[in-house]
Order: sequence, then C-alpha cells, then structure tokens
Amino acid sequence: MTKFFPLLIFLLAFLSCNKKNELVVLTDHSFPPFEYLKDGEPAGVDPDIAVKIGERTGRKVKIVSVGFSSIIPSIERKFGDIGIAAMTVTPERKKHVDFSIPYAKSEQFIISLNKFPVISRDEFDGIRIGIKQGTTGHSLVRQMDLKKTDLLIYPTTLHVVKALLNDEIDAIVIDQQTAAWAKSQYNQLQCNPLRGTAEYYAICIQKGNTKLLNEINAILEEMISTGEIEALIEKHSALF
Repeated sequence: MTKFFPLLIFLLAFLSCNKKNELVVLTDHSFPPFEYLKDGEPAGVDPDIAVKIGERTGRKVKIVSVGFSSIIPSIERKFGDIGIAAMTVTPERKKHVDFSIPYAKSEQFIISLNKFPVISRDEFDGIRIGIKQGTTGHSLVRQMDLKKTDLLIYPTTLHVVKALLNDEIDAIVIDQQTAAWAKSQYNQLQCNPLRGTAEYYAICIQKGNTKLLNEINAILEEMISTGEIEALIEKHSALF
C-alpha cells in the first residue's frame, strides 16, 4: 500500500466528518468502463452502482477519487464508507476490509501492439511488462517466476496504455473489460486472455460494519437478479 501525503490525509479526514445520511464513496477514476471521468464528473459502472446504493438507502452520495492503492487504507482509517473500483476480492485484501457479494466477473488480459504481438504467458520472459499500480495484474505478474523481465509500474490505465503505444513497454497485464476499452480506443492494439485468471469484483467496507454490508448486499442481489448491473457494463462499454 502506498504512503499518504499530509494533504491527502487532511482532505480525507475532512470528508469523513460527513452527515449520517451521506455515503462517501472512494474510487479511482482511471479504469474504464468501470470508472472514468466524463466532462470532469465521475462516470462508469461503479459510480452508477454507488448512486443506486445511495438512492435505495436514502443517502446522499459523495464520490472521491483517491487512487486505487489508497482505497483500502482509506477505508480502514474511516476516511470513506465504501470503496468501489473494480476491486478483486483477494485473501490479502480481506485481512484489511470486508467485501460485499461479487457483482461482476473478469479475468486478466494481455494487451500488446499488433506489430509485436504477445499472445500468452509463455512469451513473458525477457520482455517489458507494464501494469497499473496495486491491481490484480500487478500482484499476478510479481508472483510469476519470470527471467530477465522488466516490470514497469504506472499510476493509471491511461499512463500504461500510452507507454505501450510509445514502445516503452512490450505488453500490459490488466482486467478484461479495460483491455477491451483500450483496444476500442487504439486500433494498433490487440488483446489476448491470460488463461486461468478468473476473478470477481466486490465493494469493500470497513471491517465490522455489518449493517451497511447487509444493505449493500441486498441491493447488489437485486441489481444482479434483474440484470441491472449487466446492463450498466454493456452501456458503459458501448460508449467507447
């Protein structure tokens, strides 16, 4: 987890002093189609889910972007009520926060240039791999026994994609839907699945906050059963 700058701590501490009917939602606006900025405002699957939770629990929603690696430590410190940012449930993360039921499934994909394709894990040795800091792809690549491979870490999805386009790296490992977004934006890219990497997204909540967790789970169950979340994913994916 990254360290906090004093200004960030002050800002989040201020935001945490909210009214009881306000829901402070922490996210990272750099992971389309799940979260991005549109006309300077938060947009995407996750902000839409957060708004639904606010509506159905009678709370005013305040969405704050803090950077992906800062979401869990911020929730632990009560600087926000929930974290929603296409976050995969992992044993390590469960040590620090509680998670809702999963609301979306994904897997890791490899993005590469058409002129220098990287198709599978077998081609990782000896190349430059870019990842977004703190993501599942970050953890996955670090755990691989790679030889003479450069692992380059970037703060946002756009940074790592631009690095690939500029030939600073040879491949990216990132979530399926975001890989599809990158390909839709740049026709010189191709995407290939990294087999055996299925994962599930969920909302993180401060440990022990059973009331809020139960409320969120009930809302997610309804949104999943009615197809509302699937429709949101299709809607925001089609915008690119």
